[in-house]
Amino acid sequence: MRVQTHSTLRPGSYRLTLTARQGVSGRVGGRLRTATAILTVESAGPDFVTMQAGRATTRRDGLRAVPITVHVVDQSDALVRAGTPLTLDSTDGVLQPAQIRTRGGIAHATLVYVPGTRPVVTANALVTSGRLYLGLVPAGASTTRYFAASSGRDAVSASRGRQAAPAIGEDIVVRDPLSIPTQVRLRLYVADPATGSIAAQLVSLQVSAHSTDVTRLDALVAGHTLVGVDVQSDVPVISRRVARQAAAHGQTRSLGATAGVATPRPAYNLTLVGVVHGAHTAIDLYNPTQQIEVVRVAVGRHVIRHVLLPRGSLRVELATVIAATPPRGHGKVGVTVRASAPIVAEIDPAPSPALPFATTKGQACVGVNGYVRSCAAHYLPPKGS
Repeated sequence: MRVQTHSTLRPGSYRLTLTARQGVSGRVGGRLRTATAILTVESAGPDFVTMQAGRATTRRDGLRAVPITVHVVDQSDALVRAGTPLTLDSTDGVLQPAQIRTRGGIAHATLVYVPGTRPVVTANALVTSGRLYLGLVPAGASTTRYFAASSGRDAVSASRGRQAAPAIGEDIVVRDPLSIPTQVRLRLYVADPATGSIAAQLVSLQVSAHSTDVTRLDALVAGHTLVGVDVQSDVPVISRRVARQAAAHGQTRSLGATAGVATPRPAYNLTLVGVVHGAHTAIDLYNPTQQIEVVRVAVGRHVIRHVLLPRGSLRVELATVIAATPPRGHGKVGVTVRASAPIVAEIDPAPSPALPFATTKGQACVGVNGYVRSCAAHYLPPKGS
C-alpha cells in the first residue's frame, strides 16, 4: 500500500480509512467496503538545536542564575523523540545539570555564572549542536527574522511599447557580528505553480565568526515561486533580503535591501520615500500563519483589501493609489497595514516604475537616487485623469 500526502506529518500515529468497491469477474461492482490501518511516523535524529534563556536572578552568594530551555528538532522541524542525550557546556559558569535527556524534544538546565561575564552555552545533541549567547546583542541582530520574498521576477523581452528588462533575483545575506560561529537555518516556503500547494525547503548554513554568507534564493527554488523566508539562528545574526539585477560584464547590481521583521505583528506604519525616478512604491506582504488573513493597506483616504492565503505572499503595487493621493513633504508617502493576526509587511527592495512629478512652476523636479532634492514637488497626474 502506498500513501501520498501533501501535508506535513508530525511524529505520531494516524488512523487511515481505506475505501474500495469489490470487483466481480474483473469488473468493478459489488458492495463498498472499508478498512482501517494505523500509520506510525517516527521522529528522525537531531538536526537543529535552539536555546532560550529565562529571567536571570541573583543568588545570595552574588552569582547569577539563569534557567535555560533547549529545543531539539529533526529535519522535518518536529521535536525529536524523548530520551535524546544532550551535553551542555559554557565558556563561563557552571551548568546544572550538564548531562541531560530530552522529554518530548525539550530539556531544561540552569546556568550559574559570575556577573559581568558573557557566557556562551553550547548544547551538543549527537551529530548537531547549538549555542546560546548571553552577552549584549548587537544592533539589528536577532535569532529569528521573517522576510516576504516577492521581488523575484523573470526577464522581460523587448516588444512594441515595452523595453527589455533583466531578471530580478533575491538573496538572503546573513552576517555574524559576534566572535563565535553560528548555525543558521533558512526555511524557504515555495509554491508549486501547477498545484499551488506550498512546501517548506530547509537550508542549513554554518557561518564563521565575523563573516558573511550570501544565499542565492532563485537558484534554490528554480521552477517554483518563493513566497517567504524564515531565518533562524542559534546566536544573534544580522539578516538582509537583497534584490539584485544583472548588469554589464556579467556583474550584478543591488536594487535595494530589507531587514525583515524579528517578530510578525498585525500593524505596520511604513513610509515610502522618494516616489520618483524608479522609486520603491510596492509593499510586500507575507502570511506566516496557517490561517487566511484579510489585510487592509491604507494610503491616505484610499484603502485596499487583500486576502492572504496561509503561508502566502503578495506584492502590492501602490503606484496607481499614490497617483490619486499626491505625496507631501519631499515625496514621502505614509502607508498603514492592518491585519487581524501577525503578518510580515515590508517595503519591496526592487524599484517600481517611475511616477511623473513636477514643481509648483511646472518644471521637472530632479530626483537623486529616488529622493526629491531642493524643490517643492507635487504629483503630476497623467493627462486625461
